[in-house]
Amino acid sequence: MTTMPDLNSAVVGEELNPLAFDFADYANIEDMLDRINASDERIEINLAEMSVNGRVLEEPMEKYLATKAISSSAIKEALKSPQHFWFYMNDRTEKGTKKHFELGTFAHMAFLEPELFDLVIVEPDAPLNTKEGVQTHVDFWEAKSNKFIKASAQTEVELLGLDITKMDGKREYIKQLKAQSKYKSVEDGHFQVIKWLKRNYTTYGGGILQKIFAGAKAEVSFYGVDAETGLDVKIRPDAFNIEENIGVNAIISVKTTKAATKGKFELDCASYGYHVSEAMYQKVATDITGRKFNATIMVMLQTEPPYLLAVFWWNPSDLHAGRMRYDHAMQTVSEAFDKKLFPGFDAYAEAGHYGIIQMELPYWIQKEVDPMDIEE
Repeated sequence: MTTMPDLNSAVVGEELNPLAFDFADYANIEDMLDRINASDERIEINLAEMSVNGRVLEEPMEKYLATKAISSSAIKEALKSPQHFWFYMNDRTEKGTKKHFELGTFAHMAFLEPELFDLVIVEPDAPLNTKEGVQTHVDFWEAKSNKFIKASAQTEVELLGLDITKMDGKREYIKQLKAQSKYKSVEDGHFQVIKWLKRNYTTYGGGILQKIFAGAKAEVSFYGVDAETGLDVKIRPDAFNIEENIGVNAIISVKTTKAATKGKFELDCASYGYHVSEAMYQKVATDITGRKFNATIMVMLQTEPPYLLAVFWWNPSDLHAGRMRYDHAMQTVSEAFDKKLFPGFDAYAEAGHYGIIQMELPYWIQKEVDPMDIEE
C-alpha cells in the first residue's frame, strides 16, 4: 500500500525555472562532445551561404567599428539610459585603434592557427638612436627575413627618398622588414605569457580547445535588421563554429582577465554584462544565418601568474536572462527613436514626478543591526 506524503508542513521551495523558458531551445554540452569525439573531420564555413537575412563577411575591425548599427556595447549603454545610448552612438570620441599587443586578439587567432605561437619574438634591447643599436636591429630582422622581403623593404626605403646607409634610412628599413615579416614582435612579458598560453592550449582538457576551434571562423562581422524593432544591428564575435563541425552552432568568446579564481571571473562576467552580449550574439547570428545559434563557449585567459586557461559552457538560464535584458534594451531604444526623445536618469522616475527618483538602497541595508542594539 502506497503511503501519501504529509504536506501539512510543506513549504514553497525555490522555483526550478524562474524565467519560464524551454531548456530545449539551448544546446546541451553532450551534443558537442559526442560530435567532436566521434570524428576529426571538419568542413570549411561558407560565409556567403550564411548571409541569409543579412551579411556575414570578413573585414578589418576598423571598418566594422565605422559601420553605423547597434552593437552589444551600445545595448549595454541603453540599459543605463536612452541618453547613454544616444551619446555612445553619436557623440562619443573614439580613442583610436590600440597599437599595442592585444593578448585576447592574438589568442583567438592562434587557437585557429596554432603555428602563430611559434612566430612570436622579442626584439633586441638596443636603442634606435645609436648606430650600434640600429645595426643590431637591422641584423636581427634581416636574419628573420628572406631575400625577397629584404629587397622589397629596401625598395620601399628608396621610394621614400631615404638613403639606406644613413640612420633615418636604416630605421625605415627596419620598419619595412617588420611590416613584411611573418613574425610578431611583443614585449618580453607578453612573450612569457604566450609560452604558457601555448602549453595550456595544447594540454587543457586533453586538447579540447583544438577540437572546438577546428574549422571555426574569426574576425567575421554580422550585419542584419532586428525583426521586432526594424533597427540595424551588428555583432563581431571572437569566433564561431557550426554544427557540422562540432555538433552545435556556437558562439566562441575569448576573454582576458586578472581574476585569480573561477568564482571571481564569473562575478566579472555578470558585472560587465557579458550575459547580455552573448545573448545578443546568439540572437543576431540566428536571425542572419537562419541557423539556430544556441551555445556559447567562453575561453578565459589569465594575464597574471600562473597564466591559466579555463573553458566555460554558458548556462541556458544565464543566456536567457541576458536575452530578456537585450530585448528590453532594444524595445527601449525603439521607443526612444519613435518619440525622438532620449532621456537620461530621469527615465527612472515615476510618471508625473518631474524626474525625481524614488531612492531604493540595496536589500541588505534593511538587515543591518540597529546601532542602538550594539552594546558598548
